[in-house]
Formats: sequence, C-alpha cells, structure tokens
Amino acid sequence: MNSMPPPTDATPALAVDEVHLWLARVDDAPPTDTLATWLDDAERARLARLLREEDRALFVLAHAVLRDVLARSLGVAARSVVLDRDARGKPCLAATHASDLCFNLAHAGRAVLIGIARGRELGVDIEAVIAHDDLRAVAEQVYSADERAALDVCPAAARTDLFYTLWTRKEACLKAWGCGLDGPLQQFSVHGAAREDVAAPLGSSLPPLHCRDLPAPPGHVAAIAVSGGPTTAVCRRWHA
Repeated sequence: MNSMPPPTDATPALAVDEVHLWLARVDDAPPTDTLATWLDDAERARLARLLREEDRALFVLAHAVLRDVLARSLGVAARSVVLDRDARGKPCLAATHASDLCFNLAHAGRAVLIGIARGRELGVDIEAVIAHDDLRAVAEQVYSADERAALDVCPAAARTDLFYTLWTRKEACLKAWGCGLDGPLQQFSVHGAAREDVAAPLGSSLPPLHCRDLPAPPGHVAAIAVSGGPTTAVCRRWHA
C-alpha cells in the first residue's frame, strides 16, 4: 500500500471493528490563519511559540485535522472538541464527551496522519525516509536482535527503507501502549512474522497489538498498531 487514497468529502460511519485513517498534507491545506481558528486557547498559545513558518503550518494542520475528524464523529463543531490526557499522559477525549472514541496523531515532513477507533487503544506513526550514515548505530540502541539481523542482511539499496518501515511499526506500538520513546524498545519485535501480531514485552502487562503498514505520500512510510485483534482499515485523504 504505497499510494495515498483520494480526497473525500464523506465521513464514513466508524464501526467497532474498524480503524479510520486520515492523511493530510500541508500543500493541500487551507491557510494557516484559517485553520488556527479551529484550535483552542492552549493550542493557539503553543502555536504562538513556534517561529518557523513550516513548523507553524504543520502544527496547525495536525491539530485542526484531529479536531475536524473527531468533530465529524461526535457531531459537534471542531472548536467544541475538548481534549484531555489519560493517566499515562496519552491524549484522549475529555470525559464530558462520554464517547468511546480513541485517537492518535503523527506528523512528519509536510504530512499528517490521524487514526481513530472505538474502544481500542491505537498508535499511528508516519516518517519521512531520509538517508543517514548512522542508521546502523541507531538500530543498535532501539531494535531487537532479529530486527538488527534483518537490517544486516538487507541489500544496501533497500536498507534505509527497511529501517524506517521497522521504526514506524515500532513507534506505532509504543504509542498504542502509551509508553512513549522511553518504552521497552529492544524487548519486542515488529519484523517478519511478528509484523501482523506484535507480542508485548515479556513480563509486562501490556496487551498484544495488531500492526500493519499504511498508505503514505511519496518519500514517507506509515504504520498503525491497535489492540483487540485485526481491524478493517478505512483510509481517507483529508481536505477542508
């Protein structure tokens, strides 16, 4: 699944066995000042602290799209969506919405990825594929033994792509578990047979996850991890 889905005006109903993914790009978005009116006061305060225009555009798009996608499912205005954090610090809907919607947000380069589901923990990640000389050294710090072995035998021309493919899957899992990047990076694998069903690290109380790659813009890779077993992924391009 290498290409982005087409834009759509429709908002499909979200079933309990589905995960909906929305891809958005800065290049296709309305002006930053327009999208900023969708944000709450705290988000606009964070926006004001960003100096680079490209950072401002990506921040506004990410948070405006998240609000819009949640608002469509909740049947409210984007500005009326109230966000909170759970006990692990993971963003969630405020209890006042009385909703089982779960969500996750990621962005990279000039692209944004939003995932939503009902009653399932989920994590999404998107990364711009950029060649670096030290990827193998990074892998020593963050990848499991079989993931490092896969990189070692991978043809040089495909090694960078594999590194980022593994990383998006791995970060999606950490975000679904609510661990963040200080989680047990080397204690679980997203390579090979483990790609679809990812076992939690031994000795942890974390749930197993279903992990899969997602469509992404050229030069990017993306993945989702979700609890509760396999789901149907409904992929859409977002536009205002």
